[in-house]
Amino acid sequence: MRRLAPMLLVLPLLSCVETPQEHITAALDGQRWEMPCLDDGPDDAHCVAPGEVTHDVTLDAITGATTTGFAVTARVRGVVEHKIIEDAAYIEDTWTVGGTPADDEDSLFSLVVSDPGSIHHLNAGSPGGDRTWPVDLEITFDVAPNATVTLRADDGGDDLQLCNQDDNGDPLVIDDVPPAPDPFDGQFLQLDVIEVIEQ
Repeated sequence: MRRLAPMLLVLPLLSCVETPQEHITAALDGQRWEMPCLDDGPDDAHCVAPGEVTHDVTLDAITGATTTGFAVTARVRGVVEHKIIEDAAYIEDTWTVGGTPADDEDSLFSLVVSDPGSIHHLNAGSPGGDRTWPVDLEITFDVAPNATVTLRADDGGDDLQLCNQDDNGDPLVIDDVPPAPDPFDGQFLQLDVIEVIEQ
């Protein structure tokens, strides 16, 4: 009986290396700005806020990047009050790039990119009554491979913010965004990455 020579089976290697786009998506997807109500305020429309809340996401572990930057497109949803932004370029609804926040006590929600330097205000608008507003934006911003993205929320310096409520005093719920189906006790935004494109 003829003995068959052993066969060498070569299988393709599956890469476990994270691409730069995957790294950026994993770092930013699901990040949130949260300004919870800490206590009752002076009236039914306001509650005690935590002051300034910042959260830094540093993209310092990107390997394999062959470009100087990426364009990140994301969906931003949540419940916030409006803040007047002066001398700003309005891009869509409550999203502005640059500009100067009004010197008042309304809360401000911003996304700040260190490189290339940019600041995106996400609750721009004219305050209207003692209510908050739902936000559903699609934004795009550029990031360098070593950039820091800062999520910043500020209550305006009075330690108060508007409660999560509409004109009728009912809380707003953003479908498919936690803590839905329950309302968030305070104001918040959530960023969900749609795509990351190498530039």
